[in-house]
Amino acid sequence: MTWYVYCTNCRSFRYVGPVWYMAVLVRIYPWMYPTVFLLRLLSVWLTVLLTVDRYIAVRYPLYARSWCTLKRTYIVMTCIALVTFAFSLPRYFEYTLK
Repeated sequence: MTWYVYCTNCRSFRYVGPVWYMAVLVRIYPWMYPTVFLLRLLSVWLTVLLTVDRYIAVRYPLYARSWCTLKRTYIVMTCIALVTFAFSLPRYFEYTLK
């Protein structure tokens, strides 16, 4: 069950819920925030990969079979995942528990 309280002087809704909620959120947030950032960035770049693949298939239909192979796609997907992880790695060290 979730409760919200309207703050009259700040004009926003504040979360009022179980006491354990903040204790759990404080423990999860240092891992949840960078992981969500990583997955969002990865989904963007995989969408770009799909778009480039479709562009090659439409623009160069005779070369598409040799340029867009399954093995090459797996290699590019792996490279994108590794670069995205390397780019997102510093975010895992931004927050610490005190």
